[in-house]
Amino acid sequence: MQATGRGRRSSGDGNEIVRLAAAIRDALHVPIRLRVPEGAPAVEGRAETLSAAGFPPSDGALHILAREIAAGDAIDVGPPGAVTFEEPPRRVAVAPRLER
Repeated sequence: MQATGRGRRSSGDGNEIVRLAAAIRDALHVPIRLRVPEGAPAVEGRAETLSAAGFPPSDGALHILAREIAAGDAIDVGPPGAVTFEEPPRRVAVAPRLER
């Protein structure tokens, strides 16, 4: 079981994904696309449920590349100054407030 918001527990059966995506879409009042890795256990075999909730299967596959990182492994971020910005960072968007 995995912990979910508001103290609920999820068995990872995919229903939480559908509920969360629908809640986000409904709160924003805009259509959203739900993209998950191909063959993800949480959505495997749930195409009908996802389609009924307004999230039809995508034409393309989402591939996630990852590698194992041990807790003691250093993450190489390059030498100081390796990343520079062409312009100063600035806010480009503000998330809408959700009514509760």
